Amino acid sequence: MSSQSTDLRHFGLDWLRIGAFALLILHHSSMVFVPGTWLVKVPNPVESVAWPMILVQPWRMPLLFVVSGFATFQLLARSRDMTAFLTSRSQRLLLPLAFGIVAVVPPQLWVSMVQFHHYRDDLIHFWTHDWFRFASVDGIDLPNLGHLWFLAYLWTYTAALTVALVFGGAQLRRLAGAALDRLQTGAALLWLPLAALLPLRLALLFTVPESSGLLHDWVSDVTFVPAFLLGFALAARPGLRHSVRASARRAALAAAAAALLLLAIEYVYGETHGHVVQAADRAGQLILGWSASLLWLAAADRFANRDHPLRRRLNEAVFPLYIAHQTVLVLAAWWLIPLGWNYWLLGVALVAITFVGSWAFYLAASRSGPLRPWLGLPAIRKPAPALRPALAEAA
Repeated sequence: MSSQSTDLRHFGLDWLRIGAFALLILHHSSMVFVPGTWLVKVPNPVESVAWPMILVQPWRMPLLFVVSGFATFQLLARSRDMTAFLTSRSQRLLLPLAFGIVAVVPPQLWVSMVQFHHYRDDLIHFWTHDWFRFASVDGIDLPNLGHLWFLAYLWTYTAALTVALVFGGAQLRRLAGAALDRLQTGAALLWLPLAALLPLRLALLFTVPESSGLLHDWVSDVTFVPAFLLGFALAARPGLRHSVRASARRAALAAAAAALLLLAIEYVYGETHGHVVQAADRAGQLILGWSASLLWLAAADRFANRDHPLRRRLNEAVFPLYIAHQTVLVLAAWWLIPLGWNYWLLGVALVAITFVGSWAFYLAASRSGPLRPWLGLPAIRKPAPALRPALAEAA
């Protein structure tokens, strides 16, 4: 850690978190225009919009799990014990998840069902009569996590890690220490995880369906769990960051090769993939996801590990913006698409409206008093009352 960092905070990771969520707004705005299925679509999708997304999709979520793993260790290091830590993380993640399921996600699914599933009732009826069916309606599970699936996955990984730390004891620490020692040598941090994960990823490709869902999404777990553990390890062992920076050049080469492979597959085969091409595509995604994450971490450590007056405010705003952004975007697209605007104008308008609407949600959340934990912000801690003179002297 550079001299500009204090305590356990790494400002470069904060900037990565801020940038990753800004990219999330651009990514979801692009989903309105690309071919395929999503919550809301323009009538004539544009194939070329999907090309940049091919290069971003493999690493944008793993990078967020790396940052989350780093923050997890920071919070664990400051906690009194494991119970206090898991209680705190549960409140921080599950309260916004519960609020989002009840109040934020339903409008998104209503728009999707109206546009693609011929749903005829209004939003209020959908909210009060259909949302809590706990059943599948036209292939859509109601209620639904929507874009807040990240919170459910992150809490699950955090809880599993906590249990492992409690019951693993000294043996787990020895094994983890030996693994980290090995990863700190040469380019091992780039190649060893890929050597272990690639066969597993390809084995899953032909044995389990690629479907979402917390309890059966093994494919995502292969990508996200190692990223989460990498972030945790970077915070636990600062010397590992030197290995990240040392592997940056090789990571850049690996990322470039994987990106070219993915672009070639898309250009030549499109969406028609045989088994061999499908395996090459999934391997390319995994390699790009891991190597690009290392590359971004190296860049953050070298160039962005410094504070700025805006960092604290933006870092605080990220969570509420994440909660609100997709609902703002989907409703804005639902209202604007029928106006027939030029797609460039529509895209700029969607990004601007999404950011402004999400920022308004953040400002409202910051002034919501006891509701702050439900809206993605920490509770305001009341200052401890001053001791009376007699008690102060006794203390």
